[in-house]
Amino acid sequence: MKRLARIAMFGACSAAVLLPASAAYAGGTVDRTHTNGEAVSIPFTNPCTGEVDQLDLVESGQHLLVVRGNGTFKTLDNTHGTFTLADGSTGRFVTSSDTTGGKNVVQTTVLMAKGSSPSGDPVELKFVSHFAVNGNGDVTVSFLKGC
Repeated sequence: MKRLARIAMFGACSAAVLLPASAAYAGGTVDRTHTNGEAVSIPFTNPCTGEVDQLDLVESGQHLLVVRGNGTFKTLDNTHGTFTLADGSTGRFVTSSDTTGGKNVVQTTVLMAKGSSPSGDPVELKFVSHFAVNGNGDVTVSFLKGC
């Protein structure tokens, strides 16, 4: 009987916490996208050197977009896979990006990649970028680490 009472109490507490949160999202949307083994070919600009190279990816991951009823939003992107550069360098990568916005926008992105060049030399990239834009459209914080 005590166990049933605990379950009922847990359910009541959960409802008390979740119902207001549900009301805050009234009129909002949630979009989830999953990719699996998707081939993508894009130009890649190395933010440290400025060099542009053709980048071929085979990626898998998840994308989540939440648009709240009040017009604010949040995106989460987590992707991993393999890469090939035009010079023949190959390897594996993982990236994560988190963007939150409305009147202000904040984004943080992390990219890590390891591989090797055609001659066998190691290829390693690690970037962390972050920026914030205020309601006037002014960039208030912007940095790139890892170069």
